[in-house]
Amino acid sequence: MTRLFAFLLVLVPVFLAVYGVTMIRNALFGIQVGPFSSLGWQVFVGILLFLAGLGLMAGFIYHRDKKRKKVVNRLRKRKRTG
Repeated sequence: MTRLFAFLLVLVPVFLAVYGVTMIRNALFGIQVGPFSSLGWQVFVGILLFLAGLGLMAGFIYHRDKKRKKVVNRLRKRKRTG
């Protein structure tokens, strides 16, 4: 049950990114979607959705790798001594 919940949680950013790319593609072909009054706003919101989805996926992968100690040394926080 926990794995299913985690899998569904990972799918949310994927769907955000896919919808963002779809909005950008529709704007490039001149197809207006949703409540946007111009294609420029549609491209802007599409880019925001894509970056949000990508950022959530990247953060999830980074957090998982950091927990398993697979992060490169230069990305780890250094411990300060005295």
